[in-house]
Amino acid sequence: FGSRSPGPKAVLLLRRSADPIRSRRAATAKMAAPAPDSELMQAFQGLFKSKECFFDQADVLRKWCRSRFTTDRWLDENEREWYALDRLCRSRPWAKNKDKAFKYPFREATNAMREVEGKWIGDDEPTPPDTRGEASCDVIEQVNCVPVFPPEHRVLLFTPEFGSHASFDMDSWSYIEPEEKVDLWVVSWQGWTDWDAMITQVTRRVLSFADGVNTVWFGQGAGALVAYEVLKRIERGVQTPNLPIGIVVADCPAPHEFAGKYTPSKLEGWNDLLHGPEVTDERRKLVDADLRTLSSYAFKRDSDRGLAVPITALYHADDKLASADAVQAWEAYAPEGKFEAVDLGEAEEMDDYVQGTRYVLNADPQALSSISEMCEKYDRWNEPLPDIGDVDGPLPDSVDCVIIGAGISGVNQAHYLAEEGVSVLCLDRYHEIGGVWRYYGNEYSKVNTSEIGYRIFSKEGFYQRVNEDHSPRRDILRDIHTIAAMHCKDRIRCNIDVVGVEKTASGGDLVKTRHMK
Repeated sequence: FGSRSPGPKAVLLLRRSADPIRSRRAATAKMAAPAPDSELMQAFQGLFKSKECFFDQADVLRKWCRSRFTTDRWLDENEREWYALDRLCRSRPWAKNKDKAFKYPFREATNAMREVEGKWIGDDEPTPPDTRGEASCDVIEQVNCVPVFPPEHRVLLFTPEFGSHASFDMDSWSYIEPEEKVDLWVVSWQGWTDWDAMITQVTRRVLSFADGVNTVWFGQGAGALVAYEVLKRIERGVQTPNLPIGIVVADCPAPHEFAGKYTPSKLEGWNDLLHGPEVTDERRKLVDADLRTLSSYAFKRDSDRGLAVPITALYHADDKLASADAVQAWEAYAPEGKFEAVDLGEAEEMDDYVQGTRYVLNADPQALSSISEMCEKYDRWNEPLPDIGDVDGPLPDSVDCVIIGAGISGVNQAHYLAEEGVSVLCLDRYHEIGGVWRYYGNEYSKVNTSEIGYRIFSKEGFYQRVNEDHSPRRDILRDIHTIAAMHCKDRIRCNIDVVGVEKTASGGDLVKTRHMK
């Protein structure tokens, strides 16, 4: 190669290979033509290989559909995002319709198609029937809509016992920092009388978050236990791109101590609280349903009680339901070095307890601070991209294959060829890899096809983030870097423009380049 200064040209020799696999094309000049018989044989081999790859891909897609994209789950995810975007559009100054949501059409249409066609892939396991009784709000409800989509952070607020979306006053909770960048949703578990049935159906609704947003869960009182059990249910093998990066629990004993210590009906003066002047008959029915749900809880996780995410435990030292020691016992559930206990000071009176607003109606500044700190400290997108090696290093004299362009296609071609033992070099004229996703996409760009048709590689295992439906730019770029780091490290060169290819006397190809710097 010539000088590394801008402009001068260089040449690279492509070695000719007798191995059919090693001589495949990959966005580069083709090798020397083989003899006719050999060419015909390669054509048949290519056809058979193509068909084999097609069936293998179909099998993988079916597996992914069954484990990640069942029809009902896809509809849940799509419908939740539909209404979130609908609300965002209706909040704009130019919107003529401010009050009425545009109805989600695809669930009805999909169900009609399934009635005619029969079950779709992933429909083997029936969706459990909805056993929720009377409740004042939906299981998940957006209570603070940020002005951009997707939001930078999301917080799920799990209601305390007897609560609803109205338990949280947004005049205070919307101040979670960074301001106007935190999407807030309430998860309400009221309306059931059986703990296991409630957890099953709340888990399904929580799984409708599938846009990969950096998420923290907050649970007040018994809501913290609900959050814990939902996450443990997900750990059984459900894949989701919206696993929380951390959990903040408040005034809730650790799960193994909950049943014996968190007993509202045994509080001194309980009957007076339940029959106060502002407590309606309807409210007493809701309270009774929640107490029956809590009484059916039994801790069954002695051997696998721990969580894989950080935990912050907030407590009031003299709280009548959750002592400081009982709350701090959550430390045994957190990864080593990732637990923090925060004293919030004196406990509030119990006057509004049965209204489901104690502690949470007006957010404690320290609680808001703890949530904000967790969002920032463990932000999944703050992690540096995987190291792909020296992209400005010297060029080799010869390789089996040169790939022109280090975008999503080029890096994947390099990956597949490298797996077959082919020596490759991937050249890109820009200073970073990623192609159109790096230089033409923005943070709101998404791939315009369902995720399983665009997944670059399989991510398996709990807390191995799976892609979401319509993967965004940052996911695609991270995947490109991950593949490059795994399979093509130090085999990519940036700022190299390919200006021509010439045949050599030996049957190879001479690749001419120039440095763009």
